[in-house]
Amino acid sequence: SGKKTKNQRQKRKVNNSVLGGIILVIVILTVSLVLAVGGISIGMEYYGIGKTDEDIRFNIPAGSTNSEIADILVNEGVIKNKKLFMLALKFEKPAAIYPGDITLQPSSGYSEIIEKLSQMRESYKTVSITFTEGENLLDIAKKLEDNEVCTADDFLFEFNKNQGFDFENDVDDNGDMFYRMEGYFYPDTYEFYVNDSAGNVTKKLREQFEKKYETVKAKIKNSGMSLNEVMTLASIVQLEAASEDEMPKVASVFLNRLDDPDTYPMLQSDTTTNYIKNVIKTEADNTASIEHYTECYDTYKCKGLPAGPICNPGMAAINAVLEPKKTDYYYFCNNLKTGETFYAKTLDEHEENLVKAGLAKKK
Repeated sequence: SGKKTKNQRQKRKVNNSVLGGIILVIVILTVSLVLAVGGISIGMEYYGIGKTDEDIRFNIPAGSTNSEIADILVNEGVIKNKKLFMLALKFEKPAAIYPGDITLQPSSGYSEIIEKLSQMRESYKTVSITFTEGENLLDIAKKLEDNEVCTADDFLFEFNKNQGFDFENDVDDNGDMFYRMEGYFYPDTYEFYVNDSAGNVTKKLREQFEKKYETVKAKIKNSGMSLNEVMTLASIVQLEAASEDEMPKVASVFLNRLDDPDTYPMLQSDTTTNYIKNVIKTEADNTASIEHYTECYDTYKCKGLPAGPICNPGMAAINAVLEPKKTDYYYFCNNLKTGETFYAKTLDEHEENLVKAGLAKKK
């Protein structure tokens, strides 16, 4: 029959209440666990547990509010939780927080960070360095060491590591680049602290490159080339062009050759030979390494572009690759004395131009 007995109804009630009780216990345990884990992670953040003890050196501008100082600490990677820091400030009640240069370690914990912020400080010694378009990372590393910012070796190690910046995801590491981040240093004038860490130096340089990258990111996406291809070609154009005005035409010559690989399999740029001589042969560990990278960078031997950039180009060279002149030139040469550039559609024309440019004798 369809009727349920009294026992069956009671059984179902008991089952439901047991099930409800189990669910309630699970909910309570889950909430407790979330709160506990949250509490643990907040505690770890407050005490600096599991955080890096690397020195982070930066400046707090005069007139900064506590909220602005907390933002600076978050941006510099000293703390992660602004709200927790503002609460800690209320609890610690420092008499003052001073502006100026400061070195902090994330592992110190919030109390010690607040204590250091509330101490008067001497200004750190700084140095201003101008880097020109076309310098390679080895030149840059030596310049930093000569100016006592950090050692060349430390800089090369730190700069070629991933630092967690967004644009680094677009750097297609093909495994054959001699320095993974060659080309990704934006030439400019920078102010550095003397005797700083290579990590701090790299962070400052990455921030500037990321700003510049944002201005051309859309154009790169529309170019049909990868970021590495754009920067590699821009680095060649930077060193090959006699002037910024010539860059869009010089870029067109290389792009025309790349578009017709059957006729012009190789770019044949002396700039890559110089990179092999001045960087790869002086810095590679062994003969096998030198041979490998020579094959990857020598545009008289490899097809198309070399494995990666050969210097750090400026915005004019990058834009020349992204917005080249429309030409049907496949050759060019520069008169080294006058700076005049000669372009040619055929090898015969190019050979005549070499004579005009004083680079060959008339046959």
